[in-house]
Amino acid sequence: MKKLISLFTSILITFNCALFCQTAKPDSSNAEMFASKPELFIEKQFIEIGFVDMIELRIMKIKDLNSRKTRNALRFEYQTTNQIFSQTKLAIVDEDELDALIASVHSIITKEFIIEKETYTEVTFQSRSGFVAGAYYTIDKKKWIPFLQLERHDSKSTITVSHEDYSHFLDLLKQAKKMI
Repeated sequence: MKKLISLFTSILITFNCALFCQTAKPDSSNAEMFASKPELFIEKQFIEIGFVDMIELRIMKIKDLNSRKTRNALRFEYQTTNQIFSQTKLAIVDEDELDALIASVHSIITKEFIIEKETYTEVTFQSRSGFVAGAYYTIDKKKWIPFLQLERHDSKSTITVSHEDYSHFLDLLKQAKKMI
């Protein structure tokens, strides 16, 4: 009987630890993980690239001043406001993801925007940290609507933009790629 109680107690403790001891870390970019490592002496530089609608794009250069190791990324920042408070939404796209983002946005502009669809359709690029650039085709308006989403599963961080702004976004991405 003691063995049965001991076994039951062990299972219960294991189950509780599985539920409450895990800390689910949100998806992070490589740059964010590098900058948050303990025992590093970090310098961050932010170089302004420009705006797409109300979203500011900046190059983020991170350097460990002790080892001289560096990481570069593209940072997106958007201020949301309501009657009570203001909130900043941030997203990071790592340097190694930038080519895929540029190719995806270019494809959306040059291929998807010219094709009419028969059903609601979405095309998206998603970075490892949760930033999404994409477009959706709406049947009732019969047109593509481009959007940028800074935080995964957060509709308040989503901005729809004009086709012109999306083309400007592509230009800013190419400019950032040259500067990184």
